Amino acid sequence: MGNKMSSNPQKSKLSLWKNAVLGLIIGITLAILGCFTISVITIWSGTRMPKYLEIDSSEIPIYANAQNVSQEGPITEDATEVYSWSFSSNDAPDVVWQFYLDEISQKWGFHDVSSPQSPQRSLIVQSCPFYYLEMTSTPINSTTYNYVIQFSKELCR
Repeated sequence: MGNKMSSNPQKSKLSLWKNAVLGLIIGITLAILGCFTISVITIWSGTRMPKYLEIDSSEIPIYANAQNVSQEGPITEDATEVYSWSFSSNDAPDVVWQFYLDEISQKWGFHDVSSPQSPQRSLIVQSCPFYYLEMTSTPINSTTYNYVIQFSKELCR
């Protein structure tokens, strides 16, 4: 019986030690799970909420080989401001479009949403305000094209 009494305090201490370690493991696991959950929610919210951008029309570059440039705007309609540039160039539409794609995408995160079936090309950025840039081209003769660039800013709703 004396033997049982002396082994009980050891088992009790061992039990307390195991419970403490188990509690520590559970606590750390819950903390990690909480941090992970907060991170996921933050990332999800960031992709769901549009970013705030302020782009002035003067920041939109004019194509380097543009000739006979004319500008209009802003024309305001239904909380949307539209700025237009028209010019001619001997460069093919794909070359001019690549210039705008490179310049605008890198600086502000616009992405191409052009339809292969349409002669109109479009870039958008999901932001507040919402911005989009459209380009149309029409041949003047066998080597020259007329281009119209429209830059639009739609206010947040």
